[in-house]
Amino acid sequence: MSVVFEILIIILLSALILGGFVFTLFPFLPGILFTLAAAVIFIAWKGLAALGIVKFSLIIFLTVLYFLMDWFAGIYGAKKFGASRYGVIGAILGGLFGMMAMGLPGIFIGPIIGTIALEFWFNKDLKQAIRTGYGAGWGMFMGTIGKLLIATIATVILIWGMWR
Repeated sequence: MSVVFEILIIILLSALILGGFVFTLFPFLPGILFTLAAAVIFIAWKGLAALGIVKFSLIIFLTVLYFLMDWFAGIYGAKKFGASRYGVIGAILGGLFGMMAMGLPGIFIGPIIGTIALEFWFNKDLKQAIRTGYGAGWGMFMGTIGKLLIATIATVILIWGMWR
């Protein structure tokens, strides 16, 4: 392989690893897939033995864990603060519609508004609706912290495997 090609691969891997962190900060955007893509490209470039099957398996496991955390964080937060099934549905729909209508701010605001709206619509208790909306926001925030931790661990494993 030419030196230019190897430099381009290194730049691509660096961009993917950085993208893994940046996109982890946005709910509903799977930043960990950038880290997984970097691992796959590295394996295609240097071979599986260069990274190691255990490290690659850990990165795949962390990718699955990341998606589970992303999906359940807002729902868990809303449920923890007493949301009914309508509040949980509101958190899911609010997140989807918020992202489409308002972009990045909607990703955070949507689940809160969706939870409050459906919880109040069906249960007619504004105080409880606001409480569960706060729970959805809290869950999204804690989920982002958890995803950052998972992405950091996956990135450290990848860089450790690449460094060897």
